[in-house]
Amino acid sequence: MSSESTNKLKRVLDNNDADDIDEEDGDVSMNRKFESMSEDEETPGMCCECTDQPSVVLCLECKDELCEVCSISIHRRGTRRSHKFKNKDDVEFTFEQLNSNTHRNPPLHGKDEEIQTNNIEVENNSNNNNNNNNNNSISNNNNSINSMYRGTSNIANSLPFHHTNQQRNGGGSNNHQINNHHKDEDEEIDEDEEKFIHKNEDLTGFVPKLSKDWFIERSKFIPVRLNIRERNDLRLLEAALHVSEYTDKIDIIHVGGSKSKRINEQLRSMCAILSGLLVASDFKKGQQLVENKDFFENEEFFQNVFEIGRRHKIMNPAKMRTEYGKMIHLLQDASDDDVKKNLSGLNMIKPLKTVHLFLSERDGLKLLEDPLLEVATREVLADNKTRPQIQREIHQKEQAIKQLSRRYSSSQLRSEEIEVCIYSICDNHTFLRENRDPVKKMKHLLKEYFDPSVPEKGFSLALEHGIGGARLSHNHRKQYNYVYQSLSLWQRILHDMFKLWYFAEVDLLGGHRYQLSNTGQGLNRIQSCPNVGKIMHGILRQTQQKVGDDWVGSSVIHLGDHNVPNSLVFIDKYTQISRILSPIVLTIEFIPKIKDPNLIRYIQSTFGGPEHLTKIILCDFFKHAFDGSGADNFFDAGSCIDGRLTSAWQWSAQIAKKNYYPIFLLAGFSGFDGSFN
Repeated sequence: MSSESTNKLKRVLDNNDADDIDEEDGDVSMNRKFESMSEDEETPGMCCECTDQPSVVLCLECKDELCEVCSISIHRRGTRRSHKFKNKDDVEFTFEQLNSNTHRNPPLHGKDEEIQTNNIEVENNSNNNNNNNNNNSISNNNNSINSMYRGTSNIANSLPFHHTNQQRNGGGSNNHQINNHHKDEDEEIDEDEEKFIHKNEDLTGFVPKLSKDWFIERSKFIPVRLNIRERNDLRLLEAALHVSEYTDKIDIIHVGGSKSKRINEQLRSMCAILSGLLVASDFKKGQQLVENKDFFENEEFFQNVFEIGRRHKIMNPAKMRTEYGKMIHLLQDASDDDVKKNLSGLNMIKPLKTVHLFLSERDGLKLLEDPLLEVATREVLADNKTRPQIQREIHQKEQAIKQLSRRYSSSQLRSEEIEVCIYSICDNHTFLRENRDPVKKMKHLLKEYFDPSVPEKGFSLALEHGIGGARLSHNHRKQYNYVYQSLSLWQRILHDMFKLWYFAEVDLLGGHRYQLSNTGQGLNRIQSCPNVGKIMHGILRQTQQKVGDDWVGSSVIHLGDHNVPNSLVFIDKYTQISRILSPIVLTIEFIPKIKDPNLIRYIQSTFGGPEHLTKIILCDFFKHAFDGSGADNFFDAGSCIDGRLTSAWQWSAQIAKKNYYPIFLLAGFSGFDGSFN
């Protein structure tokens, strides 16, 4: 390694606050790339793309040895689709034969023929780390967005991420010599919010404050909190969906009769149930509704009811876990033009009511530019604070809310509505704390208890393909980086979850046709996900740039295929992250608090002490929750973007078999899946 590169590496490792992406000249950057390659990345017999699964085919044109998943992902489109392959037995075959051998779903036909190209591949191109960050923005002229959303299509730009090279003095020494230099982000402002931070320096240091640009961008995807009247309508919707058998009647194969006719009957039945429940709960309002026999004349009522349900679910992912799927499938069918004709043109879908859209309709966007909004939306937490400090922060927040309500109230925007918008932004902060922060804590635990270069005896993270159910072959350092990169990716996904959910509904309800198919996990609607795919593409590229050149594993994103059939399944998978990680974090935090002498004696005799127990739990999770297992067959899961979460869910399903499971129960653990009530 060159002396300049060595000195730079030492400076970065000796300073935990240094950023892991620094400006370098072209020669040094290329030297870093080639010097960071480890021997295990060039192991013969392994896939040259993901480097952690055995190669099974050879592309005769590319001369690349690839695993089954990577070969299909790389050659699925363009001129590469015509390439020839050879297997271990020297048998030549085409891409179509390769694709059919993995039991992929047949290509779709009709007006949505593009569904067969929905398995989005993001190639790991380490030479392009300095690309413009705006490449991940969603085009404002995206034809895939339904016309109902075109009024808000100007907000379809992804949040920019700002990377700084600022280094601070101080910090202890760190002799971990690894290719990816991970700073301690838990004590710093999130990287993706740095662009929107104002730092006001004074004698006591600086106080970070979110700028108006952060609130303007973020509010475009924050749903407005429900009021009392809307909560009444929500109860009607939940009751109607609870008794509905819509998917049982529609999503079936080999049934006589027209599917359009069945859909029409079920949609009319749902409208009738909602009308009847409204009469039972509010006779005067219900009487006005049922006087109009044609459902089309009550279009606004049905649009509002379903929009309330969608908004409530986004703000509360743990709610409506069975009802939301029925509702989305119902609205998905209702968005079809042929179905609308049968319902006299009834449109049940309206744009989601977000904070930005709500304020823009009432000429109140200046609220988002007020510096006082940062104080009004700040969470008041009791962490290491005295009672007077907490009371002072509460008072400051209440005063800021009152001032903003008086300052921007008008004939179009009442003070009560301003308060609802402010509290909706507060809900966004709470969502991030409850869902994103467990990922940040797991990253901190990884760095605190494991040395990436020298494994502790008995706590190595190394994996070997085929042993213990592992699908991957990683040494300790590579597995450490693989886990860290996966957690970093999850953190960014959860940070942008509101945005992903917004465009997931655009994909689902935008009028795209779907194909009902048995994916091995039951009947699922396979549908294209163009908007979610573009956002995920950008998130993955930003994560790869942030963690360094040495990206571990495959970069394939499964969307619109048998692994992740549609955007609804995508959202459902990634809302599970906090349900998996939160119990682990709570258990780790519970272990040092145990005071019962009998429990302490049990832990000492069984696990070797509290700290040893903590390492056992974390080592098992970081190894076997990221070992590529959990798929229904050999060709799925692995190290692809979707497979990382599949492996974690597989690990959580086996928690009851672990010898440390009683410790989880003592910490209050009841399950990873949450409640369906």
